[in-house]
Amino acid sequence: MENLFGEKMAKEGENRLLILLGYIIWIIAAVLYFARKKELSALEKYHYIQASLLGVAGLILSFIPILGIVSIILWLYAIYLGIKVYQGEDPRPLKQYVEQINL
Repeated sequence: MENLFGEKMAKEGENRLLILLGYIIWIIAAVLYFARKKELSALEKYHYIQASLLGVAGLILSFIPILGIVSIILWLYAIYLGIKVYQGEDPRPLKQYVEQINL
């Protein structure tokens, strides 16, 4: 199965597991992105950036009392995306925004 970049989906369960962990704990995604930036595939870079952005958005929303529940919903959505990647699917809801970031 190929993704939108024409790459083969991660064959190794380790890569998909790290992406899943990055969605669950966003700081892992940020650390993995910056630590392994040169050796990551475009798919992995995309998901690490997306997981980090969702995590930061959730963190910011958690400080606003009324929007605290939105933060929890956002975190659950990130876990859903991580599970989809782990299962071999390629969800990309923030594709248009992540492509604009070239770190």
